[in-house]
This record gives sequence, C-alpha cells and structure tokens, in this order.
Amino acid sequence: MKRTVFGLIAALAFSVVAPLASAETTSAVAAFEKDRTLADEGDVEAQFRLGSRYEKGEAVPIDVMKAIGWYRRAADNGSTKAQVNLGGIYMKGAAGVRRNYAEAKRWYSMAAERGTAFAQYNLGLLYERGLGVGKDEAQALQYYLLAAEQGDDQAQYNLAVLYRDGRGTKRDNAESVRWSLKAAEQGYAPAMYNLGIVHLGLTGAPRNEAEAYRWTLKAAQLGHDGAQFNLGMMYDRGAGAAPDPLEAMRWYLRSAEAGNLEAQVVVGLRYMDGRAGRVDTERGMLWLRAAADKGDAVAQFNLSLIYGRGMGVPRNEVEAMRWLRSAAEGANASAQYNLGFAYYSGRGVGKDDAKAVSWFRRAAEQGHARSQYNLALLYERGEGVAKDDVAATEWYRKAAAQGIPEAQQYLDALPKK
Repeated sequence: MKRTVFGLIAALAFSVVAPLASAETTSAVAAFEKDRTLADEGDVEAQFRLGSRYEKGEAVPIDVMKAIGWYRRAADNGSTKAQVNLGGIYMKGAAGVRRNYAEAKRWYSMAAERGTAFAQYNLGLLYERGLGVGKDEAQALQYYLLAAEQGDDQAQYNLAVLYRDGRGTKRDNAESVRWSLKAAEQGYAPAMYNLGIVHLGLTGAPRNEAEAYRWTLKAAQLGHDGAQFNLGMMYDRGAGAAPDPLEAMRWYLRSAEAGNLEAQVVVGLRYMDGRAGRVDTERGMLWLRAAADKGDAVAQFNLSLIYGRGMGVPRNEVEAMRWLRSAAEGANASAQYNLGFAYYSGRGVGKDDAKAVSWFRRAAEQGHARSQYNLALLYERGEGVAKDDVAATEWYRKAAAQGIPEAQQYLDALPKK
C-alpha cells in the first residue's frame, strides 16, 4: 500500500514540473512548417529561411547537411544570400563538413558576380591568402575594391593595408589613408589602428603624432589590443601625448589582458624591474610565462636570462637552458647567439663546436653582429667547421659594417691588394 502511495506522489510531482511549450516555441514551429510548405512549392526566400533554421537550430535541431541542401536549392534559384552562406560554411567548415576553399570560392563567385559586397570581400581574402586559388594579391585588391566601393568596412581596411604595404599594387600612403578613413568613419577599429601606424610615419608617410595619437586612442578605446599596445608606447615616448609611464603601463596591461603577447612581455618585464610602479616578481613571472607558453620567443629568451642569472627567482640552469633552447628554435637571434656561445664554452651543455657554428650561423643570417663576428672567428680558426679564410673575411665584413671593432681590426690587417 505504501509503495502505491509513493508511486502516486512521484507521478504527481513529475506531472507538475513537466515543461509546457511556450507560445514563442509554438510560433516558431508554425513558422517552420509554413516555410517548409512554401519551400516545397519553390519559394526561394522560404528555401533560404529553412537553410538558415537548420544551420542555427531554430525550431529544429541543428543539421548542417540539411541546411546545405536547402541553401543549394535557394542558391540554384538565384538567392545571393544562400550563395554567401554556402560560401561561409565551406570556408569555415562545420559539423560534418570539412573546409573546402574551392567550393567556397565557387559560391562566393556566384554572389560576387551579382554585386554582393560580402562575397566580393571574401573572394579578396581567398586570393590574398591563396586559399583554394593561386595567391594573387593584385586580384585580391580588385575584389576588395569592388566591395569597398559599396561601403564594406572590412574590405576598405584590407584595401588600405594592401596600399600601405605595396602588395598587389605600388605603395600608396594617400590611398591607404583614404580607405582607412572610410572604414574608420564606420567605427571599424582595425582601420583606426592602421591610421595610427601611418601617421606615426612607419610606412613612409609624413609623421603626424597628434593624428597618430587620436586614431590610436580611438581604436584602443574600442578594445583593439594592437592599438592599446601602441598607445602604451606613445605614452612611454611622449609621442602625441605627454610622457606618462603609469598611463603607458595601464594600456600595456589592457593589451596584455586582451591576449597581446608583445604586451604580456612588456608587462612582465615591468613588474620584474619596477617600472610598473612597484616590483612584483610573482606577477612578472606569470605574464612572462603566459607569453612564453604560447610560443613567444622574446618571453622565452627573457625567462632564460632570469633563471640563468637568478633575477628575483632562484637560479636554475635547467630551466634557463630549456627556455633558451625554445627561444632559439623560435628564431630569436639573441637566444641563438647565447646558445651558440653555450655550446662553444660548454656552459650548461656539453661543448660542441659544430653546434656552436650552427647556432651562430642562424643568428648571423638574421643580422646579429656578434654572431657574425664569432662565426668569422670560427671559420678563421677552423673550429667546428672547415677552415675557410674567404668565408671568415665575408663574415668579418658583415660584422664590421655593424660596428664590431675586432672585425674591423681583422680586415685592416689583411694584405693590401
């Protein structure tokens, strides 16, 4: 008898909490059924809406393959919106659908031919990056131009960058500024950031620190991490604003918190040396480790110095060498030099002149002056490499051109021809 009563109570409780279909849900289902009927009758807009419903999970479970099916029917019937959405699915990939840039290009091309700006912009991206097509920055510029003239802010910005860098066309700072202004006036932060770079004179345009500060500040306030970092540098150097180390730190920190690796390194080092307003070794190491763990070679190199010298932390040769090797493999020339010297001297690793030559060469080829000198010296002596006076002289010349006095002394001592 008790079991029966318990079962009855449980059943009553379950019935009380059972969810009821809301009016909104009922309306969505009715709209879906209406669209299904219209779509089956050949209504293009209804076919597009069904594709969108299946893609987003509106009134039905998400089903990308069904979304593609309905988008295709609409696209084949001339819907540029469906063509664009198909391009997007194939460009980004989705559940059960691999990225297919060639297929993305096919659908974007259909919409672009009918003047759809977003499709023209995405074709520009495909050509600029060589995705599904041969890399062709001149063709990318033409598609960006078509979209930009219709007011697409992303296309206007990308067009500005191509003009700024002279890719796909000759460098033209005036055109870069013109298109950046159009995008910036629409509130597009990357364009504001680009205007800041151009006005700093970093692209060969006349330097205008006031304008650089104005646009960099606007982009930074909109959350652009690159602009936030640049604004920090401007406060550091008094460019467009009075020097203010604490305000610089505030913007570096905002950039670092947004994930900018360069800012994370700066913030970490400033906490380590007190330029943040106080010394905070723990915070400094956290920021440096955050950047280093994401592969930033500058952060890795600094960690190697910190552990190797015991700067605010216990000295740890193992950690120092681990981070030094990571930084060197990440193409940091200073780290490559230090690793070469470690192999040459046998400090922290077994002495290996051949490996010293290898690391000195990698740094030297990046223009590291001391590495160029050391490489020349090893060629002259035949240590770790076959003796080669011609190669030695070549590297001495490069080191001397960068002001290494010992290299110039060697060249001065050569017999005069």
